[in-house]
Amino acid sequence: MLRALLSAAVLGGICGACGEPANPGPAPDTLVVTRQLFAPLPSRISTASSSVNDNGVLVGRSWSQPTEWDRGTRWEIGVAAADVGPPGDSIIGPTTAAVAINDSGRIVGYYSHAYDDNYAVQWDPAGRVDTLGPGIAYALNSSGQSAGCYQAPPIGQWKAVVWSADSQPVYPGTLGGDYSCANAINDSGWVAGSARTAAGVEHAFLWKPTTGMIDLGSIYNISRAYGLNNRGEVVGVTGDDPERPFYWTAADGMVELPTLPLMGDPRGSGIAYAINDSSEIVGYSSINTLPSPGYESAILWRSPSDAPLNLTALVGRPLGLPLEKVTIARALAISRSGLIAGWESNRAQGPGAAFPKAALWRVEIHR
Repeated sequence: MLRALLSAAVLGGICGACGEPANPGPAPDTLVVTRQLFAPLPSRISTASSSVNDNGVLVGRSWSQPTEWDRGTRWEIGVAAADVGPPGDSIIGPTTAAVAINDSGRIVGYYSHAYDDNYAVQWDPAGRVDTLGPGIAYALNSSGQSAGCYQAPPIGQWKAVVWSADSQPVYPGTLGGDYSCANAINDSGWVAGSARTAAGVEHAFLWKPTTGMIDLGSIYNISRAYGLNNRGEVVGVTGDDPERPFYWTAADGMVELPTLPLMGDPRGSGIAYAINDSSEIVGYSSINTLPSPGYESAILWRSPSDAPLNLTALVGRPLGLPLEKVTIARALAISRSGLIAGWESNRAQGPGAAFPKAALWRVEIHR
């Protein structure tokens, strides 16, 4: 059913030197990549999804700056975009954003009436909202624990926080500096994010309730962790200009992930945003700087040792142009079963298509 609704691209084998007929042997595996784009809420023009669960439900936000409130949005295949719920509504505001969803349908994010006036919230499957406290919730595990950051008094520096339904918030602290934020949480309650050291340098961290915060180090000056799975594997970015994606394990430390080539350089820039329990990783890689800078492709590493798959290039070629040359796309989340969520903006299909749209990719191996 899903494949019937999605546009598909097939990558197959090519015979490079065909001579005398030979025994056919087993048919090669076929890689099939499908992608669906999702419309915004009424009166909005842009969307982006930041999370997807194994039921194929995506969450993110719809917006039309500067005249409309941003609103947290929920999408399913074949169903119109839906506002995730209160506070307020899409007409009177306030701004809401749905950032993460788990397999039971719980959603976390935040609402805001003004800049730096943010409150972390959790929506249950019926759309009822629970305010967790000041801050932004970026991540959610299967039991409903969430993690993010808040502005600590008295001067409003952002600090990491973990919220649980049956206990008071927990504050993981920093690496000796004045900043921290949690971007991911696994089912054991471990948290990954970034924090400043005593020297003022931002480093990725892994925090456990029993051992506290661990500095994951960096390869190129700074680092930030964005993804964490139930095996304790962490992904993120190291370096600032250029950015390089990393994969971290307790056994091997931080390792740079391969990227797509960038203008002849085999080591292009990119970020790894999420990793599932099968060690599949998603993110983006820059693929071109001339003539128009900033083109980015959504990518998938099927394992940390594999070369990345360019999801954007495998979906299609509109107007005869390679899709990856006219598109900006980022993959931000991957479910346990491998559904991938993010956003795409396609400049080749007219002005309306240039506005970002929430995207769902699916990768299948047909044997």
